[in-house]
Amino acid sequence: MGVDLAACRIEHFPDGELHVVVLSELRGADVYLIQPTGPPTHENLFELLLLADACHRAGVARTTAVVPYLGYARQRAIADHTDVYVVFVPPNVWQIPTGPLNVADRVALTNLWSGQYTTYALLSLRSVGDQPGVSTARYLTAWRSLPNGVFIDAKKFGTYRVSDGDYVRAFPVGNVTQIPPFPFPSSASSFTVYLPYIGFNYLGQLTSPNNEGEAIPLSRGSIFYATANGVPLAQPADVLETPPGNSTSSMSNVIHLDWVTGRAHVFRQEVQ
Repeated sequence: MGVDLAACRIEHFPDGELHVVVLSELRGADVYLIQPTGPPTHENLFELLLLADACHRAGVARTTAVVPYLGYARQRAIADHTDVYVVFVPPNVWQIPTGPLNVADRVALTNLWSGQYTTYALLSLRSVGDQPGVSTARYLTAWRSLPNGVFIDAKKFGTYRVSDGDYVRAFPVGNVTQIPPFPFPSSASSFTVYLPYIGFNYLGQLTSPNNEGEAIPLSRGSIFYATANGVPLAQPADVLETPPGNSTSSMSNVIHLDWVTGRAHVFRQEVQ
């Protein structure tokens, strides 16, 4: 890109917490964050969020971050000439019946009861080599979760309304947007459900029902899952933002996806 790398320091406190300090003068600059989110996924993703926060505090004009899993979904959609979806575990996952599932999928579904507001996977409805008109849905990744203490704002799992703005509009769900139900919780499952999703088409654009962008507000706090002896129970999770309301304050990080390009940017909300 013809520019120098900015200096930063990333340290671990004795208790394992991360500390990020930006050492370069960045006020008024356009900053690009390049951070892998491979193993250890949780730590690398949290580093990315802390770097975005540090840049905001340093007074940068704009922060653009590579969000690999969203970028990977977009690239796979282009490369495979098909639609690829980032699907999310819904808050009512504990209400999905386990009866139609085999033993392995039943265990997997039970484990996803503790994935409300945090867990996602990539899924394609077609594979290379499929015959025209025939689709073979399969998951491109395992189910993955956001770092502890970070979760997707609960309002994104509410009722989808096209008229709502990007930041408050719930994720689309297939029974509203005419997208077929997805196999769940694995590619091998013959059981299908409608899941919240973000989709990319073969051009790399979002498959938005009304040609709109998409936003993923990331909240800070805790999610409390009902368990008994360490085993998840079929109950809704309790969500606690710390401090309260941080998902709509200047403290929150938001991943925004442009409808036309499908590209993702991470930025901080500003209080109006």
